[in-house]
Amino acid sequence: MASVTAAARSAGVRPEDIRTIAPLVLADPDEFEFEETTGDERGSADLVAGRPEQYVRSTIEFQLRDPGRAEALQRALEQAGAERVAPPTYALADDRAARRAARDEAIRLARAEAEAYAASLGLRVARIVRVTERLGIEAFGLLASNPSLTRRFRDNRNNREPEVDSHALVGVDFALAPR
Repeated sequence: MASVTAAARSAGVRPEDIRTIAPLVLADPDEFEFEETTGDERGSADLVAGRPEQYVRSTIEFQLRDPGRAEALQRALEQAGAERVAPPTYALADDRAARRAARDEAIRLARAEAEAYAASLGLRVARIVRVTERLGIEAFGLLASNPSLTRRFRDNRNNREPEVDSHALVGVDFALAPR
């Protein structure tokens, strides 16, 4: 753990961006899915000293604020002896501006939809009556019936590509009036 942490720091990871996840001790080796090994090796788990049937697995998570350094970090971790290095996931450190832009776009699209409905009815959009992000039971049905839409609104911390989308689910009520 110390050598892997030191390697991450040498690759540009700040100390506050290193998170150690509590070690997992496994009493039964069958509880753990070991990598293919040869001989008596047990893959990515270490034998607990003095306890022949207990193994420990430790995990460290690093937050790298410069995506361009991801490959260098991965190489440094592998050279330091990390047995399994997951591919990077991407997220915005501060998504407030992106969420604000997503809300603005959502309201613009809602306005366009309202104008289309109004035109179909021979009316015009008079004003916005209500804007909310706290949608009722109808939003639950919409999200439950559309898995791809549901995935879009989850926390964006599992992106495998450097481009991170931000979404806003906004309810807008408009008042319609005669032309």
